[in-house]
Amino acid sequence: MKRCPGCSEPLFRRPFGALELDGCRSCGGVWFDGGELGQAARAYPDALREADRFFRQGLQPSLAPQRLDVCPSCSGSLADGEHPSFVGIAMRMCAACRGVFLPEGSGAALTARLTGEAPAPVPAIVATVANPTSTHHLPIVRGAFIARDVAPSSGFFSAFSRALTFLGATFRLARAEPRLLVPTAIGTAINVALVLLMALTALLLIPLAGGSETARALDDQKVLLGVLFAAFSFVGHVATWATMGMTVSAVDAYVKGQPIDIRVAARDVLENIGGVMVLSIVSMIVEALTSSLRRRRGIAGLFVGVVASAIDAVWTTLSFLLLPVIMIEDVGLFAAVARVRGMHRNNLLTIAASEIGIRLVTGIGGFIVVGTLAGLFAVIRPEGVLPLVVFFSVAGLAALLFNGLAVFLRATYYTCLYLWAAAREASPEAAQLCVPGPLAEAFL
Repeated sequence: MKRCPGCSEPLFRRPFGALELDGCRSCGGVWFDGGELGQAARAYPDALREADRFFRQGLQPSLAPQRLDVCPSCSGSLADGEHPSFVGIAMRMCAACRGVFLPEGSGAALTARLTGEAPAPVPAIVATVANPTSTHHLPIVRGAFIARDVAPSSGFFSAFSRALTFLGATFRLARAEPRLLVPTAIGTAINVALVLLMALTALLLIPLAGGSETARALDDQKVLLGVLFAAFSFVGHVATWATMGMTVSAVDAYVKGQPIDIRVAARDVLENIGGVMVLSIVSMIVEALTSSLRRRRGIAGLFVGVVASAIDAVWTTLSFLLLPVIMIEDVGLFAAVARVRGMHRNNLLTIAASEIGIRLVTGIGGFIVVGTLAGLFAVIRPEGVLPLVVFFSVAGLAALLFNGLAVFLRATYYTCLYLWAAAREASPEAAQLCVPGPLAEAFL
């Protein structure tokens, strides 16, 4: 039998629509097993208000009121906490099983927050710094205190679920603080301009003809087009990494209670432009190498393709870990590599909302985008140079928009991950640590 952590009385389980919750009719508190609060907040916000009305203090006399602070599910200890998505709402949390106890009145406050009746409070700026691009020494203030050792993802579905939770938390954060999306918008706009410029160049270089003349025109101009495409790709690649650096700087400022200033983020990138440029160039070389390896045919080609995919996965993870170190600690690429190696060696980078889950979420989204474009191509069947150029320009714009959102997700994830790892390193004896909001929500 579950007992209330607030007054030791037995908890009463009752359905509220499609959701069943445990509550206390003596003190009015409501208990959520691990994951139930997030499920209720996402799918059944009205159930929280109903539960708060049903479980009211004094409905059932307490024989021996005593605050236990013991988890009803696993008998672990409860501690005051704050869910990263529900700042300012009183709750007690179990670090072991992620259960949450809402005292009387918190359910109604939470429902009001979810329905927009009561806006979330915005934490005040907690510190000022002489150089706003130097925030490495500042603590995390926009997050939640959770157990130091977070259980890793237990399998495919756990990783995918945590990645989806992080995705939702990230875009709720972006909706609350749209300035975080400005660097992504700048990077996407630059790449869109490059795509349009490439399309315009193709129209100017290729005669508007059909059949064999079109093929001949393409063949005649393929060297020049290849050079231009490589140049545009390089500029777009560097712009993407520079704006990712701005995103890292903006997310870091937000998590540490600083104002989000795009000019400061841009200045931060300029101060670390050497490391960002080298990282961008190495990334482009790795992408070109793995792309070349994947084009090999035959049995050997299959093996080489697997190796190329492994190289791509390792470099993608490493590069996204290196960028926050370069931007936040103001170091070069080689110093950043040594820093990441040290963190990994000390087991400070437990990727619970794992890279696998992030890849699955972005991969499924990319598959949907590509499938939609392929379906449109099959239906429209553009013929001739001009319709083809228009279609592929639109397809390129759609792909760039999706890629921009995927890049924002990854940059936010690895920034939060680095900040958590740095906090663990700085406080080796702490039982609980403040974890950046979106990452904490994925862990809870």
